[in-house]
Amino acid sequence: MWPDTLMRIIPMAVIPFLYIAVLHLPLSFLGLIWGNVPEQLFIGLLIGIFMAAFAVVYRMFIVGPWFRRPTVGDHFLQGFFYLFINAPIEELFFRGFVWGAVTQWTGWIGWGWLVSTAAYTLYHRLGNMGIDILPSAEAGGFTPRRDNGMASPESLPICIQTVSTYKV
Repeated sequence: MWPDTLMRIIPMAVIPFLYIAVLHLPLSFLGLIWGNVPEQLFIGLLIGIFMAAFAVVYRMFIVGPWFRRPTVGDHFLQGFFYLFINAPIEELFFRGFVWGAVTQWTGWIGWGWLVSTAAYTLYHRLGNMGIDILPSAEAGGFTPRRDNGMASPESLPICIQTVSTYKV
């Protein structure tokens, strides 16, 4: 887990903040504001529960027969890492930074969505991180977007895959 943290998590956490620091952009560029928190939590949890059920069924019947079961301690360690460290940082990078930067460069939010979803999907597919990434990518791409609000959990491939950052 340490190589993963040093080579993937830290750079993906630092790059968006360097970008906004160099260009003197507000944190809201990355979707980091406190507007409509109860509404965003409700929407995120509602979608997250549906996606969690889908992911559990998918893992049990599609991937499960070939999946090595973790120990209880390993399950909790990985669950904590993916829920509280990996997912927020990935979503900050792909849905906050990549989506925002591409939208800023092209002037159209559609390109931001397309490029960020494609980059997110290819990043996981080319890294052999699992075959269940498309539902996660699409859930992030189609979760209702609010006015620079932060959406919460939306997809749960193993424990909880995605905690999403949005902006319009």
